[in-house]
Amino acid sequence: MDAPARSMANLAAAIYGNPPSDGAGGRPVMDAPGASIVGGPPDPTPNARLAEAMYPDHLANVIAPQLNENMPRLRDYLNLTAEQETQLRATHVGFFKGVVNEGDAGRVHDLLTAHTIQPPTDEEVETWRVEANRTVRETYREDADHWMREAKALIATQPGFRQELQRTGLGSHPAVVLSVIKAARRKAGYRE
Repeated sequence: MDAPARSMANLAAAIYGNPPSDGAGGRPVMDAPGASIVGGPPDPTPNARLAEAMYPDHLANVIAPQLNENMPRLRDYLNLTAEQETQLRATHVGFFKGVVNEGDAGRVHDLLTAHTIQPPTDEEVETWRVEANRTVRETYREDADHWMREAKALIATQPGFRQELQRTGLGSHPAVVLSVIKAARRKAGYRE
C-alpha cells in the first residue's frame, strides 16, 4: 500500500473505526433490503444520533405550527404566564423527543391540547383502548404484544409524559399508541 492510500485508510479508520475482518467489511450480510440473514431488525444507524447532535431543535421546528396554535390555548385554559407557557412548550417538546414518531408529533400535540382542555369521558377512553388494541393487532399481527410492551417501555422513559397520557386518557388513543410504537420500532432500527 502506498503512502496516500495508507493515509486514507488511517483517516477512514479514525472516522469510521476499523472494519472487522469478516470478509464483508463489517456490513451485515443481507438476503433482502434491510433484513439480515441472521434475523432481527437491521442495525440502527448512527445517523439518528448524528442528526440529533446537529439539529437539537428539529422536533420543535417540526411541530412549531401546532405549538404556535396550541400553546396560547393552553396558556388561557391553564392561566399561565408567558414564562410558564415557554416552560410548558419546552416540556411538551421534551415529552415527545424519542417517544413520539416525529411525523405524528403535531397530531399528538393537538390531541394533548384538546383533551387537556376538554377531558374525554371514560367511555371515550374505553373506545380508544379497544380501537388501539385492534389496530395494533391488525397492523403488527403476531408481533403486536411485543410492540405494545416496547411502547410502554418507551413511555416509561418519560414519566411526565406518562402522567399526561394517564391524566388525559391519551395513552389509550389509537393515534398516540401507534405513534409511540413507530418511535419504538425506529429505535430498534426499523424504518416506517
